[in-house]
Amino acid sequence: MLAATTPFADHYFAVTDKMDPKAFALMFHEDASFTFANNPPAVGRAAIAAQAQWVFDLINKIQHQQRGAWAVGNTHVMEGRCVYFRKDGKVIEIPFCSVGEVRDGLLTSYRAYVDGAPLLAK
Repeated sequence: MLAATTPFADHYFAVTDKMDPKAFALMFHEDASFTFANNPPAVGRAAIAAQAQWVFDLINKIQHQQRGAWAVGNTHVMEGRCVYFRKDGKVIEIPFCSVGEVRDGLLTSYRAYVDGAPLLAK
């Protein structure tokens, strides 16, 4: 059940769920940082696209189910469940919470707090 949403969150998840690493990276400033799970931050659009590609290569499909999204100034907090459709046919649902800072409509920093281990489990 969606508790709250923001136009930014709706856009972010719509682009992410299309699994296009270049389009994903274009949501960020050129010098922005993106951190997924326990991975080191990817800094800059090229590194962000590579990090996104790494995740997308593990799955056939991704689907974000928002539970809530809130904006306070330039900071956006989003919460929900992420459904990963792995290449081996397994479907994994993982709760997430993420925090992003936005300037001029683009992210300067985004941190996705999610347990990435099930994506790699055999």
